[in-house]
Amino acid sequence: MRTSYDNMKRGGRKASLRPYTLLELLFVIGIAFIIMGLLLPMLGRAKRYAYNIACMSNVRQIAMGYKVYQADHRMKLPEPMSWLDDFRPVHEYVKSFKVHKCPLSDTPPVTSYDELEGGSDYLCASFLTDTELRNSQYNNGHGNSRYNFDISNPSTQTEALIATKTAFACVYDKDYHWHNGWINVCDIKTGLVKRVYGMSQYWLLDSHDRIVKKTDPFPKL
Repeated sequence: MRTSYDNMKRGGRKASLRPYTLLELLFVIGIAFIIMGLLLPMLGRAKRYAYNIACMSNVRQIAMGYKVYQADHRMKLPEPMSWLDDFRPVHEYVKSFKVHKCPLSDTPPVTSYDELEGGSDYLCASFLTDTELRNSQYNNGHGNSRYNFDISNPSTQTEALIATKTAFACVYDKDYHWHNGWINVCDIKTGLVKRVYGMSQYWLLDSHDRIVKKTDPFPKL
C-alpha cells in the first residue's frame, strides 16, 4: 500500500520533469546573447592588447640586439647594405626570426636570413649615412640607392626632410595601420619602448621600399 509520502515523492518527480515553455527558452537564450554581446568586445580588446604587448616585446628584443652589437664593436652600429630595413648584421645577436613578425600585421613571416633584408615588419633608424657607396647590388655605387634617397648630395627637400626626422637610434613598426595609427618605438640606447601616434618624426618606406618624403603624421604608403 502506497503511503502519502510515496505519492508526494512521485508527484514531486513529475513536477520536476515538466518541460520548459517556449517563453522560458527564449528568455534564457536572450540572456545568453546579452552576456555574449557584453563579453565579446572585452575579449577583442584583451586580444588586441596582448598582440600589442607582443609587438612591443619584438621591437625591444631587436633593439637589444643592436645594443649588444655596439658593445662588441666599440659602440658602433652596423652599416647594413640597406639602411632602414636590413637586419642581417644583428641576427647573430637577436637569434630569432619570429621577432620580426608583428602579430597584428598581414605580412608573411620571416623564415630565412636573406628575408631579414626588407622582410621584417620593423624598421631601424640607426644612423644617417650614404648607403649608395656600398649598395653596388642595386646601383653600382652611383645615383640614388633603392630608397630613392641620396644623402651624399642632398637637395633642399632632402635637407628639410632630415630636419623633421628623429635623431636617435631606434627600432619601430613599419606600418602604423596595424595599431590604428599608433607605432611602437624602442630607443636602442635606453631600451625603453614607447607608443607614438602618427609617424611624422620617423623614417618610413612606401610599397616600393622608397623613402616617404611627406612629413604629415599619416602619409599614404
